Amino acid sequence: MIRKVAYLICLLAAMSLAGATARAQGYAEEAEAAYRAGDYAKAKAAWTALLAERGEDARIEFDLGNCEYRLGDHARALWRFERAKRGLGADERVLFNLALAERALGLQGSQNTSFFADLRARFRNLDAASWFWLGLSLEVAGLLVLALALRKRWRGVAFAASLCAVLGAFALARAATIEPDRVIGVVILEDGTALRAEPRSELAPLMKLSAGVRATYLASSPGWVRVRIQDREGWVERRAAGEY
Repeated sequence: MIRKVAYLICLLAAMSLAGATARAQGYAEEAEAAYRAGDYAKAKAAWTALLAERGEDARIEFDLGNCEYRLGDHARALWRFERAKRGLGADERVLFNLALAERALGLQGSQNTSFFADLRARFRNLDAASWFWLGLSLEVAGLLVLALALRKRWRGVAFAASLCAVLGAFALARAATIEPDRVIGVVILEDGTALRAEPRSELAPLMKLSAGVRATYLASSPGWVRVRIQDREGWVERRAAGEY
């Protein structure tokens, strides 16, 4: 009896998996056909359904970004391409389309403040894998140079190599404390989005934000996301904040 029940459970699980696979294949084929035919709204709907079926998928995010761009919603296209970049890294197509979305929004060059501010933002947005490889490279290079410097009695070089190794250890420790799926940024999706001092819609806005502006993610609460834009911090409504 127990064996029959176990067999029935396995059979139902296999049928459910086969059904999910068939649905996903159907969504993918529908999306591809609609996109080739120029029906970008239909393609967007199919890829959205496929994303809900599969969960996070950087390639589907990229396809949705292409749909949003074709439909003229360049801020949401930028958001989708940022999400695709999280999974695909320095993929040439993603970076190219990301630049197209930025150009359409008039953002190229408008968000650069200073070299150090840009560098600080880049380090703040590194994911766990990037911190790991950076730390490993610094650690190995520092220890190798340190061994050579000690052998040759190069005190200055030994000090620099030791510092490099310490920075590598810091980066490795940083990699261990970062959640792989953490939110690192926000793209403002709607023009005229209000930045408020507290998550309350009745408060007067600190400033109005343009669609496509990037912000650093700080925290969230039901219906709201706390962000930092340059030196200003505040809350925006979640419907207008695309997290990546």
